[in-house]
Amino acid sequence: MADGSSFEMDPEQVAVGISILTDLGTTAWGILSEFDTVMADTSWTGSDSNGKKIRANFVENRDATSGSLSSLAEALERTGEATLMNVQTTQGTQDAITDGIDEEAGNYGARRG
Repeated sequence: MADGSSFEMDPEQVAVGISILTDLGTTAWGILSEFDTVMADTSWTGSDSNGKKIRANFVENRDATSGSLSSLAEALERTGEATLMNVQTTQGTQDAITDGIDEEAGNYGARRG
């Protein structure tokens, strides 16, 4: 907030932030892919009754972790997209208001700015 009644932003800084969110989302998807690949094998648990218990516990924890990573990646990706959409909407609104002010000022023989 600039003076308590208006909002100002630096579009370049917002673009940098969106880019960082996009990069983090891409990295998170990559981590998820590697995690799922590395953790897919359960043959090491064995096939006896103890191995089956270990496998069940391992699979439950693996799947929960995979779900969390997926949610994180999606949240980062969607946050970047939503921020970009909001910035574009805000900019469009500001431009429309400025154009309206300029048009009204023109009707009175004056120019804003």
